[in-house]
Amino acid sequence: MKINKKNVRWGGCNPLPHVFQIGELAKYMSRIILIVDTDIEGPWVYGIELGETEVGCYKRHALREILHEVR
Repeated sequence: MKINKKNVRWGGCNPLPHVFQIGELAKYMSRIILIVDTDIEGPWVYGIELGETEVGCYKRHALREILHEVR
């Protein structure tokens, strides 16, 4: 697995998608998503794109974790 310049993890196939927690930021294509709810038994994650007002649903495998630097 590689980490690109924008601290987003990527690496082709994602066999074990990240378990997103409410309040985390994720990357969907070129968009930043704030996670507001998750479907525990299903593939859906609900989030709000930054700059938007409506909640959208995203497939868990299509989202990428944004790595945060802890100092």
